[in-house]
Amino acid sequence: MSLESHSKVEDASVNPGKDDNLYRPGVDTTGVDERKLIRRIDIRVVPWLGLLYLLNFLDRGAIGNAKLYNMEVDLHITDTQYLIALTVFFFPYALFEPVSNVVLRRFRPSIWLSSMMLVWGIVMMCHGFLVNYGGLVTLRVLLGLAEAGLYPGIVFYISCWYKRSELGVRIAAFFTSATIAGAFSGLLAAAISNMDGIGGKPGWSWIFILEGLFTILCAIASYWII
Repeated sequence: MSLESHSKVEDASVNPGKDDNLYRPGVDTTGVDERKLIRRIDIRVVPWLGLLYLLNFLDRGAIGNAKLYNMEVDLHITDTQYLIALTVFFFPYALFEPVSNVVLRRFRPSIWLSSMMLVWGIVMMCHGFLVNYGGLVTLRVLLGLAEAGLYPGIVFYISCWYKRSELGVRIAAFFTSATIAGAFSGLLAAAISNMDGIGGKPGWSWIFILEGLFTILCAIASYWII
């Protein structure tokens, strides 16, 4: 059983009505080296999903780094308004999480997960062109909506590749990328802030623009990689 065959089985489980002929229980798999096959799947699946989750945490936390480089002053907002902008992110995030997996079952994971990522990358870039408080709140709501389905979508996607006994380690592996994002996001923001004044944009704007641009590039690649 090749990795490609395993992929067909996975795709049939994610899209059960797509092609019932993809899964053939009568195929003899007794000669399969299961450990070797699982290692190949690990290399192909887990690292890229970890990168997506890293970008997810990196982008949602960028606003905290932008605050350190005078975003509040430039947008003429108070601390209370800033906290409201942080809070509104989580309302659509919480509401859309369960809906996302329902939608995922109707599309290929490569389409749905990558499209979500592309949208939030665009929204992230738009943060770099903010001029007022209303725009900030609007973009935070849109970002929460776009990012909501990634975590449950990835967990569901991984469950289509592995047996239940194999899931824990893989989920833990990609989940650790959130810790990595927190570890170096401040250093990355400090480096980007040195672009202050380039193109007439303050340093905090470039934090959003560059991180959003990288997310967009990864989203485009994901259409083929996932």
